[in-house]
Amino acid sequence: MRVAISNLKGGVGKTTTAVYLSQHLSGTGRTLLVDLDPQASCLDWGNAATRAGEPLGAELVALAPQGADTFRAVLRPIDSLAAGYDHVVIDTPPGDRLMVAAAMSAADIVVIPTRPSKLEVARVGATAELAESAGRPIAVLMTSRAGAKALGLARQALQTCGYPVVPEVIPLREAISTSYGHRPDARYIGIFGQVARVLDLALAA
Repeated sequence: MRVAISNLKGGVGKTTTAVYLSQHLSGTGRTLLVDLDPQASCLDWGNAATRAGEPLGAELVALAPQGADTFRAVLRPIDSLAAGYDHVVIDTPPGDRLMVAAAMSAADIVVIPTRPSKLEVARVGATAELAESAGRPIAVLMTSRAGAKALGLARQALQTCGYPVVPEVIPLREAISTSYGHRPDARYIGIFGQVARVLDLALAA
């Protein structure tokens, strides 16, 4: 399975989602985590975890595509690197439509993390439309800083737009938010296992 973690808006938990999901998948098969963000947050996380004696389960590579044809500069290396891996998780940067579109084209499915605020839910549409243009199915994953009522309203708004929403909500517990630079907290890997099962079912449909 190849998964692009994408949202044109920043600050929604893409890198954390990419690292945790790849950590779960690495327990089921050889997994590659591709860092496309110029800030290289996944790469920094992986390097810090290795120095701490807690290496990530996924193999990690950072790509810094250059040149006029950003789309091909992203798509070709990912297709080449993916050979021999059971799973590939791609962490994408915010705002760069060409790079995100290329990552989506290299993936089987697109996960769109979002906070449940009205503003952030409203901005899911632009990323969903980009995935539709790439011909890729989506799954919206909510990362929560809200109560049950706000989560329910956000889920309803997304489903009204026709966007599939993953039933699981990623809790913004301190153990998750402070796990940067360490192996993902085993207590929460199971949640991402449930997310992976939803993705498998969506791809099988």
